[in-house]
Amino acid sequence: MRENTPMQTLPHSDLAPTGLSWSQRFSNLGEVFTEALEPAPLPQPYWVGHSNSLADRLGLPSGWTESSKLLDAFTGNHVLEGSQLRASVYSGHQFGVWAGQLGDGRACSLGELAGLEVQLKGAGPTPYSRRGDGRAVLRSSIREFLCSDAWFGNSHHPRLVRDRIRRRRMARAKRNSSRGNAGCA
Repeated sequence: MRENTPMQTLPHSDLAPTGLSWSQRFSNLGEVFTEALEPAPLPQPYWVGHSNSLADRLGLPSGWTESSKLLDAFTGNHVLEGSQLRASVYSGHQFGVWAGQLGDGRACSLGELAGLEVQLKGAGPTPYSRRGDGRAVLRSSIREFLCSDAWFGNSHHPRLVRDRIRRRRMARAKRNSSRGNAGCA
């Protein structure tokens, strides 16, 4: 488990979003995979929730939620130095049918911090919004935030979660087989 290191506390007026070490590995693949976006301002943004453990991992200073510059950056109103607003294009199946070219209609990537991709959900239209405004409903955004934070908090390792699920299924199968229900997992 990663130990928490004390973060530097900065006065409110000095909480400029500089010094973050952004990586742009995905956008470096080129325009075939991503498309640059301009910020789509969100009037009067406010914080709904945040994750201190993730903020620590990303290297954000303590008191970061007091920064109007970070609020503007994480709502798509301002682009942080070193970050890039980009929408992903991809292809695949949708509703059981090959759909050809698809893309992020309401999500855009800022890049990576500490090996984690930072995305804005509902930050405005992208070329793949399909006539939508690119915004997100608050209830689904909160649900995604809670699930993501729970996943992140689960030892930061997806395999651990899969192993726990597998162990539960194996235990259930063992109980079922002892009751004569072999093969029921």
